[in-house]
Amino acid sequence: MDDSVEETIQDAHPEGVLLLAELLGNISSYHMPFNVQNLVGNWLQLIGQIILVFNAQQQFWQSGPGHCYSRCNKNIDNTVTTVDHTARCQNSMSEQQILEEIAALRIRLEQLEQRL
Repeated sequence: MDDSVEETIQDAHPEGVLLLAELLGNISSYHMPFNVQNLVGNWLQLIGQIILVFNAQQQFWQSGPGHCYSRCNKNIDNTVTTVDHTARCQNSMSEQQILEEIAALRIRLEQLEQRL
């Protein structure tokens, strides 16, 4: 893409972009029958979805799979903060502790089932 176009898009004010889209949508819809509006609207949404999928794949390709959800990963890629994320995650339970807790819960569940 031409550098001047990229700079123009990057420098555009968000409210101006929204206003332009609203004007184009209202003006073009005013002169179209409803079935053509539906067709054009769906077609434009398809273009948007294709752009979003392309962008997501590009981000995935550049950055890798990323992190799965965990409270330990909050702000993990934020380079401005100086919070040590590993200290928060080291307080979590080990796999052996989790298995022991599951076993204890199973025993408790069996005891409750016997009471019923």
